[in-house]
Amino acid sequence: MTARPGPLYPWHIPDMATYDCRRCGEPWPCEDARLDLIELWAPAELDLRMTAEMRLAAPVLPDVPLEPRFLGWIRQLREG
Repeated sequence: MTARPGPLYPWHIPDMATYDCRRCGEPWPCEDARLDLIELWAPAELDLRMTAEMRLAAPVLPDVPLEPRFLGWIRQLREG
């Protein structure tokens, strides 16, 4: 089963079966999810949250490089 993008899901959250965004269908965390996460979590908490999400996604996405997807954008944000 894949995520069904659209108004049924008002927030940009992951579909746990695919780790695609339930709202827009993009790989999660999509750009809007990243913006939401930045607003909701303090920097250290965001690192922990995204590390936990990466561990949950590992069995779902065995062939996807997870560190760039889940943590790389945070590093880029802090460096840039």
